[in-house]
Order: sequence, then structure tokens, then C-alpha cells
Amino acid sequence: MQSYESSLQDFSLVVRKPAIAVATTNIGTRRIAVRESRFVGWRSGDPVRQAGVINTIAHEMSHLIFAQDGQSFAYADKGHGSQSCPDSDLASYSIGDAAAAVWLDWHPE
Repeated sequence: MQSYESSLQDFSLVVRKPAIAVATTNIGTRRIAVRESRFVGWRSGDPVRQAGVINTIAHEMSHLIFAQDGQSFAYADKGHGSQSCPDSDLASYSIGDAAAAVWLDWHPE
């Protein structure tokens, strides 16, 4: 039997107001900050709005995954939103989208 270890070490999720985003990840402190207003969607009970919260948290968690060198982080949002690098081309957004899709598959409207 093989055993697997996650490169995703302990992290914390805090309710805070990031300056210019819905959520942000501090890779130094391993802290994910999410605006309180984002959780309104979760409390609504609407699976689609809840999927948005899951998307946000999964996206931010992807920033905590180590690269193969074990020293740097694999997924950053360099070039985020620029014409040369649309969000759809960034792994962190694909990870968030996939997590949300799984949630919606398990919780159809």
C-alpha cells in the first residue's frame, strides 16, 4: 500500500477585507483572507452561490501548493487578468472552477 503526503501544510482561513480582492493568500504566513461578504453566498443555501465560495477558497488554497523544488509555490497569479494571460489560462482558476463543478455535481439545484 502506498502512502501519499500532501504538500499543502497547515494554513488558516480568516475573515478579513483584502485591499483589492475578494480573497488573498499570504504564502509567508499561510493565511487565506476572505471578505465576509463572500460568505453571504454560502449562508444563502443556494448551491450555485455556495459553489462560488468553494471556487474562491480552492483557488486561494492552490497558491499554497509547493513546486517540485519544495521551496517555492507552484501556482501564482502572475499576469492575472492581463491580455497576455487571461484568468482561464491560470491553474489556480482552473482548480477553483473544478472544485465548484464538483460541488454543483453533488448538489444539483
